Amino acid sequence: MEQQGSREPVSPNDPQPSTPPPSPAVPKAADETGQTAADHSAAQAMQLAASRAANNSDATLSFVSMELPDDGPQLRQEAVELVDYLVQRYPKLPDALECNARLHLMIGETALAAESWQAALSLANDYAYALHGLGKVALRQNELERASQLLREAADLLPDLEDVHHDLSSAYLDSGAVAQAIQVLSSFGERHPESAQTWLLLGYAEMAERDFAKARSAFEKALDLSPESPRAQEGLGRALLRLGEKERALTLLNRQRVSRGDAADSLEADALMKQEMASYSQRYIDVAKVLVAGGDAAEAERVYRKAQILDPSNQDAWFGLLGIYQQQKDLNKALAWAEKIQTENSQSPGAHLLYGNMLVAAGRPQDALQAYEQVLALDPQDPAGFVAMLRLMLQNRALWPKTLGVAQRLVDLRGSAADFELLGQAFAVNQKFADAEAALRRAIELEPNNAVYANALEQLQAFIANGNP
Repeated sequence: MEQQGSREPVSPNDPQPSTPPPSPAVPKAADETGQTAADHSAAQAMQLAASRAANNSDATLSFVSMELPDDGPQLRQEAVELVDYLVQRYPKLPDALECNARLHLMIGETALAAESWQAALSLANDYAYALHGLGKVALRQNELERASQLLREAADLLPDLEDVHHDLSSAYLDSGAVAQAIQVLSSFGERHPESAQTWLLLGYAEMAERDFAKARSAFEKALDLSPESPRAQEGLGRALLRLGEKERALTLLNRQRVSRGDAADSLEADALMKQEMASYSQRYIDVAKVLVAGGDAAEAERVYRKAQILDPSNQDAWFGLLGIYQQQKDLNKALAWAEKIQTENSQSPGAHLLYGNMLVAAGRPQDALQAYEQVLALDPQDPAGFVAMLRLMLQNRALWPKTLGVAQRLVDLRGSAADFELLGQAFAVNQKFADAEAALRRAIELEPNNAVYANALEQLQAFIANGNP
């Protein structure tokens, strides 16, 4: 089953979108194998360049078709050829070997996956994603002591990566160390309370420990985050039965049976193929990011496009392509692609926010303002929408009178130091200098070591001292 919080490979020069990705109105594809390193050292970047220089292959990615595959074997063959190409191009790069390993694990070739992860470790003995991968392999092979050791090392290096901690808890549970599994999941859940899967697994661990009250609490948190989760419904129902709340328990258990029945009925051949293509799409994303880091933008663009063809909802593909266009400083193509993202994800506030930011860069402030208004129409509580709108208004004298209302709503909504600084700017452009000074003082109270706010206050005070009202 696919899990939340999967990881993607990010390399040193990986272009990032100018705004956060759209809110999860469009689901991201994910799978159990996770993501590669989120950061690399400068030495790793140099290694990438050296690896590329050492392997001047004339091969191209012409074998990557821009059409949907006819069947599963065709899909698999192209993906295997793609990761083989990547390893041949960058034979000394752990990230390339990691991409290769995760694909082979996904298609059931465990031995090849382990071999590739071992090769990555031989290049970098603290490469956390290889430790995780080898720990996952050991867990599948029921080598629980080795799995626990490898996964502990990976978890220490990747304290915020969900998959690693879930796998470590599984290793502990399978070896009978239930208390250790609970500790791992509880600790991660405290740091990442938004992880529904963590609370779900914690609930089942507490059931194994026969602490049904704690299990109920964990399952309830999972359902708060994912109300239609059949596993969370079933878990909470069983915990409630143990606690004597029979009526509520039976309601939940009946609901999860209906949910599971509907899901089973829907898994026809086309739906299964769609799920399969979504998993492969994420593997293509992994490869594209390594190619971007190596300076192979044209090849990366082709791979991103195939990922988007395989799974149109894969936001990594959308934003990866946008990142390439931004890196190439092709504003027209970037703007056109941002508009396409916004059109395809019309109910996503983040998509409209991104499009607005690109319109600002293109010198179209009125169109950008409309995009930001759409952000707030979809999500009236989105601070990013208020911030973007307010910054644009502050740059346009004709809009200054409207800045006070927007800034005050932002402060009421969130009230961070940065919000009070923007409120101070709004007061200042409307010549309410005493109010501007009070807002800046509040920003400094919230962040006393922020030199930007202190300098802004000094400049304002100097302006007032020079006889300005």
